[in-house]
Amino acid sequence: MSLNGQPMSRYPYVQDDIVVASPHQRQVLGVLEEANVCVGQVEDSADLDLSRIPLLHAGESAADALDALAPHGPTQAGDPLTRILMALRRHFADRHGGWVPTMGKNRLLGPVSGGGGAVSHGGGGSPKRTRARWKPRVAGPGRGVRVGVFDTALFEHPWLSGGWTGGQSDRLPRPDGPYLEEAGHGTFVTGLVLNQAPGATVQVCCVLPGPPPAGTPSALQPYTASCWEVAKKIVSAGRDLDILNLSLLCYTDDGVPPLVLARAIDRLDPDVVVVAAAGNHGDLHRRPDGPRRYPAGHENLPAYPAALDDVVAVGAADRHGRPMSFTPAGKCWIDLLVFGDDLLSTYLSGPVAPRGGRQRKFSSWARWSGSSFAAALLSGAVAAGTEPGRVSARQSLDEIRRNAGPASVGPNDYTPPFVDLRVT
Repeated sequence: MSLNGQPMSRYPYVQDDIVVASPHQRQVLGVLEEANVCVGQVEDSADLDLSRIPLLHAGESAADALDALAPHGPTQAGDPLTRILMALRRHFADRHGGWVPTMGKNRLLGPVSGGGGAVSHGGGGSPKRTRARWKPRVAGPGRGVRVGVFDTALFEHPWLSGGWTGGQSDRLPRPDGPYLEEAGHGTFVTGLVLNQAPGATVQVCCVLPGPPPAGTPSALQPYTASCWEVAKKIVSAGRDLDILNLSLLCYTDDGVPPLVLARAIDRLDPDVVVVAAAGNHGDLHRRPDGPRRYPAGHENLPAYPAALDDVVAVGAADRHGRPMSFTPAGKCWIDLLVFGDDLLSTYLSGPVAPRGGRQRKFSSWARWSGSSFAAALLSGAVAAGTEPGRVSARQSLDEIRRNAGPASVGPNDYTPPFVDLRVT
């Protein structure tokens, strides 16, 4: 896979971007200029206190030029951007007694249960058509609670009417041709939140846009976005929330948390409960049809933002509390298990085509499996237990944790506590 003509890492990121702490932007730009590495228009974010520096023609020649400035010989391993960052860090460490500016890559995020996107692959499978549906929603738990669903755009489903807010760009347009199945991801998540907390208000924020209009060039695959863009929306739109649901993820080559996402979560009000999906990549090594670009051991990688501090990482379990085969097993960064198998929720109405699959017509409801939807159930349960001015979202989460099932199955095999939540 390539982006802007450049080869990409096996864990994708925006090839031409580096992100640095804003106070150190000038120092980094100075070194890049010294190495004759061309940069584009720098973008600053006061909310994040970070700067995005686009590198023009960030290929092997740029990496070689920075290697020539750095001590201790060239960096041979890795793709060009990895080499560039390593050379920058060595250069600063040598000149400043070991001090290195805060720097990182601008990662790509995608939906956890995507059917074949650039970022996420896993065992959640495709949505299934169904004739089942819920009774009309009536006011109930969650009144006055604000839940953010930062995901794909929302299909304006009758069952969800009155339960969500969002701008025009957060609504799913009706295309001439079939939808890709990921287009209904945010709608499915929103339905599960409101199933648990029918009185809550979901603030929909489309951070994973679909295909651009015909004839419009785009470097990104549909339903992916850069961490930079998502992080800016987290800090700007997340200020007025009680709970934030993030059923999206990225991976890193070395398991180090992505700088931009970590900074965004850190900038939220401490009272905001952030819930994120742990991923569906736990059984890739057992599936012969799994994506070839992810190497052996990918199933053990932490998924971000779920694995960040102060984020509740949710894996999917069956009805008995056992981890689903696609949930990364034995990982201490997963905080809770929630039922995530063959769940019923709101979905698209119209023709839907998996990437490379046969088109099917859905009638606004579907069944789907995955940690995305386990996370949504937990977000809804936290909202249902929150009473503004009386019981905070943090207190509601603490109560849910206290009532969770056993935390382990053996002395060496860690299994997260199971929260028995069901769709009603």
